Amino acid sequence: MSIGTKIKGLRTMKNLSLADLAKLTGFTRSFLSQIENDKTSPSIASFVKIANALGVVPSQLFFEDRREEKIVVRKKDREVFTNEKSKVRFERLVFRTPEKKIEPVLVTLEPGGYSGLYQADGQEFAIITKGKVELTLANSRYILKEGDSVYFEASLPHSWKNIHRGKSTGLWVGTIPYL
Repeated sequence: MSIGTKIKGLRTMKNLSLADLAKLTGFTRSFLSQIENDKTSPSIASFVKIANALGVVPSQLFFEDRREEKIVVRKKDREVFTNEKSKVRFERLVFRTPEKKIEPVLVTLEPGGYSGLYQADGQEFAIITKGKVELTLANSRYILKEGDSVYFEASLPHSWKNIHRGKSTGLWVGTIPYL
């Protein structure tokens, strides 16, 4: 099932029109229709905003629900989400369940890859394992290189951008659901 189909299904299940969802997200009805019909691939920040408006965690839009609790996640079994527009790849490092309080993800940013501006209730931690990433946090900018880490309140508006010539990778851990 496509992400657009999931969004449309959740919207109709909640008895929301496209106009209602547009008001909740600040997006146009046309843009939301294009997403629902898989005609466009919005940024991660847009997906988070849509998920919040629908009252779900973003992962419900990307992955099938896994109720089975697993302790070990093999590399081959990781859930992966790639956003071609933002040039970002997320690999979930745990199977998501409602009981888990943190969400660790391995993030790969292609050259020029970015997150888009977002904010949420909770906290975030990240460590850059390869490359160079620019973090914009509220009105400040930080350049993080391999081995650098950061911890902050996710309620502050923030975004990430790969400013390295090659891929940049990092481990992100948050008390907010990333996916």
